[in-house]
Amino acid sequence: MENGYKVTACDCTTEFIEKKSRFICHIKYVETEKDAQDFINEIRTAHNDATHNCTAYRLWSPRTERFSDDGEPSGTAGMPMLEVLKKEDVYNTCVVVTRYFGGILLGAGGLIRAYSRSVAQTLAKAKTALRLESVTLELTFEYKSYSKAEKYLENITYNRVSCDFGQNVCLVITVMKEQLEKIQTELADIFCGRLAIRRISCGFDSFK
Repeated sequence: MENGYKVTACDCTTEFIEKKSRFICHIKYVETEKDAQDFINEIRTAHNDATHNCTAYRLWSPRTERFSDDGEPSGTAGMPMLEVLKKEDVYNTCVVVTRYFGGILLGAGGLIRAYSRSVAQTLAKAKTALRLESVTLELTFEYKSYSKAEKYLENITYNRVSCDFGQNVCLVITVMKEQLEKIQTELADIFCGRLAIRRISCGFDSFK
């Protein structure tokens, strides 16, 4: 997707038992490798008595993919976990699957299925959100035009950042980049030019 990417919609945890082994999957939205490593360390500390804490994560910028089998046979844990993230095409997402060994060997195929299932069911529960290219705008206008602005905003997709009432109203919103030109034109028409629009920044954001 050229103008956006998918991320996990919320932090989430699920677990299940497979042949007496307990698998607990933790999923979290992250933005940097430090965020991912901090989360991994947090889970490893919380489950330092576990047999394994296997990990995988993907980042959008810069494009990064990492995984760890954490002692499981090579290719049976971290890589299958990463493959689920790749299949669902999600970024800025870190998963840690904690395994408490139950005494019954699962074999390579069994481990791959268990770790894949753990991530897949957790991602399904957390769901995904779409982050689109966005622009943050500062709108400045007179008090008497505030209701006019509110009425217009009811009919577009945007995120409100802040609204300050000083000498004039200063409203900061984030809109989809693909809608920017249309929104600027409509605002200019509605306010008959009695509106100052300033671009503050560009980035990515999720919109409801």
